[in-house]
Amino acid sequence: MRETLIIILILKMSTGFCQSDTNIVVNKNAKPKRIVFTSPMVSSDALNEEQIATYADSINGYRRGEIPYFLTEVCFDHQKNYWPNFHSPISVRWSVLKQVKNKKALKRILNTNDPRLKRTCYTGKQDAYGIVVPDIEKSFFDLLKERYDQL
Repeated sequence: MRETLIIILILKMSTGFCQSDTNIVVNKNAKPKRIVFTSPMVSSDALNEEQIATYADSINGYRRGEIPYFLTEVCFDHQKNYWPNFHSPISVRWSVLKQVKNKKALKRILNTNDPRLKRTCYTGKQDAYGIVVPDIEKSFFDLLKERYDQL
């Protein structure tokens, strides 16, 4: 009986210590993050397509002002969570641009002459694992222009 009480006491104390955290800092100005719950009914591919469609919608809805933030991310294609798997890289930028239908919005973005659009992630070297992302040598500006010409 005594051993059982000691074990229970030790377990209670250890769970109490695990749950206490005195180093929590709360930022009252921080924006709440969007939490996405997945279920067996929703595949990660569907979530990825939805996220890619959201990026495309931000381009389709562009009128003026600051360009959508992801257009300035030089290595946007390296977001591996959009790839079908680690060994099958895709051009995430081109996946987004394929869904853009608003030619006027593309023209407005191209006319901003934002120098950040002309930067590339391409270093001239292959990935350490031999993974080559399609169109990595092209800038976002090049891809935007290519999509504009297609429409």
